[in-house]
Amino acid sequence: MVMLEKYGMYSVISDPLDEKLTEIAKGKRQDIVDLIYSMVGDDEPAVGGKDVNIAGLSKEMQEYAKTVNVILGKTLYSDSWLEI
Repeated sequence: MVMLEKYGMYSVISDPLDEKLTEIAKGKRQDIVDLIYSMVGDDEPAVGGKDVNIAGLSKEMQEYAKTVNVILGKTLYSDSWLEI
């Protein structure tokens, strides 16, 4: 959702019971948005932005960073990709 928002999406249909997603959509988690925007960069989404030191992030932020890397094709998807 955040990656698409960067490139022009302005509305989303989401699960209102997903508290984390709702907080992001309402602008209450700018830290997550900033992380994702920095990783995506200003170029085409497939090119990506800056590399982030994932080990230096909190566990929650690591999961978002890993998700961005999977979506951008920088990391291969596996069933346990969040645990690696």
